[in-house]
Amino acid sequence: MNLEARAHPARERLIVENELPQLPTDWKVVRFRFVFSESKERNGAEPVGEMLSVSEYRGVVPRVYDHAEQQRTAEELETYRVVRPGQLAVNTMWLNHLGLGVSDHLGHVSPAYAVYNISDELDGRYAHHLLRSQFYLKIYMRYLYGIRPNSFQIKSDDWNSIPMIVPPLNMQRTIADFLDRETARIDQLIEKKERLVELMREREEAAFLGAVLARSQHGERRASGVEWIGDIPVNWKAPKLTQVARQETGHTPSRKVEAYWVPEECVIPWVSLADVWQLRSGEVVFLEDTQEKISELGMANSAARLLPANTVLLSRTASVGFPAIITKPMACTQDFAAWICGPRLRATYLYYVLRAMKPVFRRLMMGSTHQTIYMPDIRAFRVPLPPLDEQDAISRELEQSIKLFRRSASAVDASVARLREFRSAMITAAVTGQVDVTTWGKQGSTDRRLDQIDEEMSA
Repeated sequence: MNLEARAHPARERLIVENELPQLPTDWKVVRFRFVFSESKERNGAEPVGEMLSVSEYRGVVPRVYDHAEQQRTAEELETYRVVRPGQLAVNTMWLNHLGLGVSDHLGHVSPAYAVYNISDELDGRYAHHLLRSQFYLKIYMRYLYGIRPNSFQIKSDDWNSIPMIVPPLNMQRTIADFLDRETARIDQLIEKKERLVELMREREEAAFLGAVLARSQHGERRASGVEWIGDIPVNWKAPKLTQVARQETGHTPSRKVEAYWVPEECVIPWVSLADVWQLRSGEVVFLEDTQEKISELGMANSAARLLPANTVLLSRTASVGFPAIITKPMACTQDFAAWICGPRLRATYLYYVLRAMKPVFRRLMMGSTHQTIYMPDIRAFRVPLPPLDEQDAISRELEQSIKLFRRSASAVDASVARLREFRSAMITAAVTGQVDVTTWGKQGSTDRRLDQIDEEMSA
């Protein structure tokens, strides 16, 4: 039975059931199972190609390992599914993040994936754009079920019944050519803007380092005796941090007593790695609240102690090198180091010093899977120490420069977000026949929209 014969009786019902837009009259709608067939090919004793994964933005890409220890042995890879160029790979637990795509690569994926052959009646590039469109994300979300967002599933019958919008084959190729060309233009522009933001971050990091080391100051200088600090003004010192601040270490209760974590009993802010996401952007200097809380019973039965407001924290494990100043009494886990500043050191200035020490942290990180800065290294930290009035002046200078950096970076980030929105909307419009892709380029539609986005962002 050919595709046209299968598709015609069910077309209108599939359109209504799935709230599809009005399609050109010569476009068909069929269920997934009629144009895809599952591939059962596995690696066996010899892995085929390279390890692949699915990127939310790019589709199927080679997997990049942070550490060699993460790589699987040939024996572990025996049951992994083979993916050949032109096949569809689907991470069924990541469909809410568009975890699927038609592969350009030869390789293998986790057994948790599904791999499909594509019918000759469907162009692979068109299918890639169609199934990864925001319109299809809405369709997946109707069928996904589960408790945790990163482990949603879809029933086999529901997946095989998903509607596939199938234009004539020559139109599929025209749409794929159009989208390959236009999305490449937008991606190139996004990449330039993201690189600009990276350069802004690098300039910001250089500003921290330059300010806390007084590199713009003229006058007599002397050697600090610390490699990363170098020369400092003659009226500055470079003591161990423990000489000017009392160090506290976070602790996790040794016994997991349920009463420590009963919600109504947990009133004490408990700084953990769950809070590091707030610090990553550098926009949070003062930490005002935490994701987790601990009870007074938990504090009383552990080595943890309550840290006073204005304590400076530094994440030292997993996400290393992010500082913050707490605004009220809090406790913290052993993933953080903490300093209570003495009379010769301002907390805000120490915060900026720690921000400037990123190159130092990178050299000190140890471990393969979870990187850490060990406590002996933390206790050995030495810092540039100007007089208090200069510490205050440096903090004010950096606060102002950060505002300028943030304002510029936010504008570029907003522009990137708008470009991504336009890219998604264009893909959806093309694969559902809502725009005439044969005239779009001739009319300069992409150029006008890109110019409009830039004008709106610079206004």
